[in-house]
Amino acid sequence: MSAQSKLERDLISQRTKEGLAGTKARSRSGGRHSKQKEYTKNVRLLYQGGMKVADIVRSTGLSRSTVNRVIRVI
Repeated sequence: MSAQSKLERDLISQRTKEGLAGTKARSRSGGRHSKQKEYTKNVRLLYQGGMKVADIVRSTGLSRSTVNRVIRVI
């Protein structure tokens, strides 16, 4: 049983490495796309328009720490 699970684990590892190598060859990086550009503009406009942080949090669905981080950069 142990040999079979080791073989399966090795196969998964090999396929993962091949996939990452193929992605790198196509000049792409891994991971999720960042949504920071999307919400940064909206938060800035709302805050500069006089909206309070708590209201921005409610209307955008972002966390308070995210909104504060965007505002701190302004």
